[in-house]
Amino acid sequence: MLLLIADKRFTVLVCDPGQVHRSTHPKAKQACDALEAVDGVAGRLKQAGTITCTMESDPVSVSAIGMWDGRMSMHTRTYGNRCELGVSTGPVFDF
Repeated sequence: MLLLIADKRFTVLVCDPGQVHRSTHPKAKQACDALEAVDGVAGRLKQAGTITCTMESDPVSVSAIGMWDGRMSMHTRTYGNRCELGVSTGPVFDF
């Protein structure tokens, strides 16, 4: 289970098989699939496609804190704006 925080909003993501229904994340399955591809390490999420974002400065700070596959997982980062966040993390912080 991970607690995901983006600015002043948060959601709970549960990726254990059969337990995804316990998530409050609106795109739980997609977010779990994206994290599964990087072994639950949010810092390894890669840029999706060739989407170009504006250079608008509107920082968004995010955190992911919790357990992944029996080990503690923690990630904090600030992105330049919501577009950069979305392109870099896909559905994980899309809530």
